[in-house]
Amino acid sequence: VNMVFQAQFLGIVGRVGGPGAQPASSQALSDGLSWSNYHIIQLHGDDKGDSARPRATESEVDHACRLQRQNPRELSSTLVVSVASVVAAFFLRSGVVHAIWYMKKRRGADKGPAAAPFPAWELQVLLTQFQGLGEAAGDAIGSGCFIYEFGGALTLLVLLLVLASTCALVLFGIKSKRATWTHYTWRECIANMKEHLSAAREERNWAKRMRAIYEAFAVVQERGEWEQDDK
Repeated sequence: VNMVFQAQFLGIVGRVGGPGAQPASSQALSDGLSWSNYHIIQLHGDDKGDSARPRATESEVDHACRLQRQNPRELSSTLVVSVASVVAAFFLRSGVVHAIWYMKKRRGADKGPAAAPFPAWELQVLLTQFQGLGEAAGDAIGSGCFIYEFGGALTLLVLLLVLASTCALVLFGIKSKRATWTHYTWRECIANMKEHLSAAREERNWAKRMRAIYEAFAVVQERGEWEQDDK
């Protein structure tokens, strides 16, 4: 996910300040990485032509709407790709889970809990969509076309509500003592890292082993960890 975030940043940095504000190499790099922000398809690709000037029978508003439909970061296209990505993640995760269950069944082992329960993968995909949707919504709001302005404002409002609700949920967990942050000294960090690595060596499940290795280095990087009360 962090690598995707880095690619997404490079996908917009070349356009900061508008056309010509950044070196041509940076603009080309951003255009090449625009897919990382879910700008992959254009639903209105058939609406081509000279977009610089309004057509003879076209009003200023209609011209603005046509310009937005030709925008590589067009809102509805980005929304379609984003939804399709979440659906694809759901089916891919479900396929992996059922494949693991099938292999366990063949070995005569218990089915057990899902290795990747919902929404383990879907949530990670959603996290990577905020920047692309926000960029498309911003372009739509400034387009001068009412339908795009409305759609962009609505999309931005939904994104802000999701962020606000997430912050409220985390705050509720902290206030109710269901989630606590434990800060470690460097000596405690090293001790916890060794403990996680030891658990990783003894773990036979490869997914849990990779998780233990990740947690081992995350403890040192963050100098602490969140503890959740499952009760």
